[in-house]
Amino acid sequence: MNQAGLLRRLMLVPALLALALWFQESHWDWLVVDSFYDAVESRFPLRGLWWTDRLLHDGGALLVVLTAVAALAGLLYTVRSPRLQPYRGDLAYVLLCIALTTGLVALLKRYSGIHCPVDLARYGGRFHYEALVDRLLRPLAGQGRPGSCFPGGHSSGALSMLALYFLALRRSSPHADRVLIAVAGSGLVFGLTQWMRGSHFPSHDISSAAVAWSVCAVLDALRRPPIERQAQHDARTGVVVFDLAAAVVQQRHRTDQG
Repeated sequence: MNQAGLLRRLMLVPALLALALWFQESHWDWLVVDSFYDAVESRFPLRGLWWTDRLLHDGGALLVVLTAVAALAGLLYTVRSPRLQPYRGDLAYVLLCIALTTGLVALLKRYSGIHCPVDLARYGGRFHYEALVDRLLRPLAGQGRPGSCFPGGHSSGALSMLALYFLALRRSSPHADRVLIAVAGSGLVFGLTQWMRGSHFPSHDISSAAVAWSVCAVLDALRRPPIERQAQHDARTGVVVFDLAAAVVQQRHRTDQG
């Protein structure tokens, strides 16, 4: 992919970051998470349940780990299986997208200093709310222990599956849009799981989407063209070289005759 194509794809990133900022500054973050908070009992009723904690949270995280393990196993098996060798690049791409997306989000979480909703005084915790802009402008004005809840880590696993969407685009699959919708839907479910549990605000997960899209788009741009297109390019190059060689031979033959 050329640089212009990559820049067009990356235009989505500032749009996602602007949306995340809007959720914070307009307090839509609060409106969403407030709907899952019981002010009378001062708790999130859906936190601590089997289907939210074990099934959706732990089970979702396990699914992402299994996907990464499957990609790694397939990548290693391509060494022994000639039939899988054409998929080596795709498997490596998926594995890198998962590792880099979740790794970058984990790194940002460590240094952002943003607290989770459940830790805030508004929801029974002991810290006051800080938007990301406030934290960046006043990095030394933290309230005791800094948080590590931004961006959303759980949703980053599902959103790293955007790698499948870019794979579908490379293969000119007619189902690419469906893959994108499925991945976005999975990211929404993973994010909703955390909103219900008071573990994240929507802006956290929208920011994770920006990270995931950036990683998958850049890694895709760094890859070689698909095999089919590369073969067509090589064939066209071969024809050009052959025509040039033939022209040179004919010209020399005419010169010798003259």
